[in-house]
Amino acid sequence: GTRYDLDIVPVGVVPTKQLGKDLAASATAEVAIPPPVGVPEVVETKATALTGDKPTAYDQLVALQRSLAEGYFTQEKASGHGYKRIGQFLGEDTLAGDDEQYAVAMALMALSLGLPARVVVGFYPDEPVAAGQTLAVTGEMGHVWVEVAFQPERWVVFDPTPPRDRTPDEGMLKPEIFDAA
Repeated sequence: GTRYDLDIVPVGVVPTKQLGKDLAASATAEVAIPPPVGVPEVVETKATALTGDKPTAYDQLVALQRSLAEGYFTQEKASGHGYKRIGQFLGEDTLAGDDEQYAVAMALMALSLGLPARVVVGFYPDEPVAAGQTLAVTGEMGHVWVEVAFQPERWVVFDPTPPRDRTPDEGMLKPEIFDAA
């Protein structure tokens, strides 16, 4: 029964190709983000392996995003995004999880490389919403992604989650026992 009324203001879209060219030459912005403490070692190890010799922050972020997006989307695995769960997620032979786990894993990997990243929770409506139009937002529209601060003063979206229809075949994933403690 809870209802929120929001005014949605459409934002101009910069073509991805042009944005990539701009960002390849841009430095990340200086943002005060407290360093995460207790992050599993696999986060930095995997981030370094996936980014290799990529010369720019943008190239490193694209490498992380693309590598993670080659995984599988499932909500059948253990839920959560705590450090222990993300360590387990990144340590699996086959990446499989939900958007929450992909986004948190990418943000932690970006932070381990010294890049100012944050996790964002929001909604993707199925259809574009015109000004003045009413939209009933449902949980199925919920999504989680990563934003990274670039100069001049802008947060750029990186979505590492595989498409929702890219699901693992039966038998691809080993049974899982997850202890959140």
